[in-house]
Amino acid sequence: MGYGIQLQGTLWSPGKTRPFTVGLILVIWFMAKLPNEDPGVKTIPDVTVEVSRMNSIANFHLLLQVSPFTGTVRPYLDGLIGGAYIFTTTEVKSENSDESIAESTNYDDFNWSYGWGGGLLIKVAKELGDVQNLYLDLKARYLYGTEAEYLTENDVLIQNGRVFYNPRKSKTDY
Repeated sequence: MGYGIQLQGTLWSPGKTRPFTVGLILVIWFMAKLPNEDPGVKTIPDVTVEVSRMNSIANFHLLLQVSPFTGTVRPYLDGLIGGAYIFTTTEVKSENSDESIAESTNYDDFNWSYGWGGGLLIKVAKELGDVQNLYLDLKARYLYGTEAEYLTENDVLIQNGRVFYNPRKSKTDY
């Protein structure tokens, strides 16, 4: 489980006279935050901290969108090319505060990707100040990714205060 946000912008809105547009997509995903069961701070018995690890993906893609339609419901097709930065971070917080004491990127990698998709833009409002039209975007995409190395929750071993990483390597299609 995780959560994220996507920002997408195009240079213009496609229509009958100019049925395509180009743009940029930026996405950040945060996977489940995992508590670290052996934080390696046993040498300070009177200090308690919360140590957690999070896996994340930040990806960016150039977008080509084709939609020669106008109206309330507008189907479209997408082509994408870009990449993703996959990284694992560990954070230390005070037991009594949400303030971070320290944070480190433990492992990271980059991979290239390309893909396609399609969807429907459904108009939900018009003439909202500076926004001419507001659409609900229902879409599906598939991305083909090159190989990348990354960590899962079972790939980090802590023994006697030392950390050992056993990264996995696979294609990153999604």
